[in-house]
Amino acid sequence: DCYEALWEFEKAIECYKKDLEVEPEAKEWISSEIGTLYGYLGEYDKAIEWFNKTPDDEDYYVDMSEICIFQDKLDEALAWLEKKLEKADTPKEKSSAFGELASFYQTYIKDYKKVLSYKKEALTLETNTYNLYNIESDIAELYFLLGDKKQAKIHAEKSFAYFKESNSGTEDDYLNYKEYRPARLATFAWNYIALGETEKGLQMLCDMSNCTKCRQCRHKACFEGPWYEGLYYEAIGEYDKAKECYERGLKIKPHSLALRFALRGIQKLIDTKKKIIVI
Repeated sequence: DCYEALWEFEKAIECYKKDLEVEPEAKEWISSEIGTLYGYLGEYDKAIEWFNKTPDDEDYYVDMSEICIFQDKLDEALAWLEKKLEKADTPKEKSSAFGELASFYQTYIKDYKKVLSYKKEALTLETNTYNLYNIESDIAELYFLLGDKKQAKIHAEKSFAYFKESNSGTEDDYLNYKEYRPARLATFAWNYIALGETEKGLQMLCDMSNCTKCRQCRHKACFEGPWYEGLYYEAIGEYDKAKECYERGLKIKPHSLALRFALRGIQKLIDTKKKIIVI
């Protein structure tokens, strides 16, 4: 993990291979980690070779999808996630598969209406109030990105209602739990933005990169804070600010597929806007 945080991926791979010799029973997650690191290095054949060592691993289809995304093979990436849904038997597995499909369409296709359909399907399969709090927050975020502030507010209110039911403590206690503070700030941030408390929400997104990173995070700081800030500014049409946020996130995690696609997309919007102004 330390070598990965330092972007010394070859050394990280060496350590994982030694770890596998000592803990062969951990083959599934170690093989997944090694494959992912080979993906960062652009050695896709080696990545696939390692993923194929554990085809029954719950992350197998997602790992294979990610390697396709690295190579700009989005159709193949989607096919792997659809296979994950086909293989899902239990409500929990189906909910997870819908979540992965939603993430794909949101991050790489930006088909927010499609994402909403998956999130709403996940709602019908979920019974845990804490998970419902997170899903409703995702839906609130999506409606905001679609420009439907009325629905965004409705689902943010539902999210906070589920949070209270989940017995997760007070807002302050929950957000000040250092091991997962950035991730928890993100959910609350989108809820407050959806409720119209924009300054409060944006400050939380900013705080994500300025506080202790989440437990087991392998990056120098939280890259998701700048990414989410960028999504906000992109949604309100401030493309230059969005681009600056995405670039800031990439400095923290240069191999982030999400930020690479976000930066590529915002640059297209900026170029299109310039052409319209010229005309």
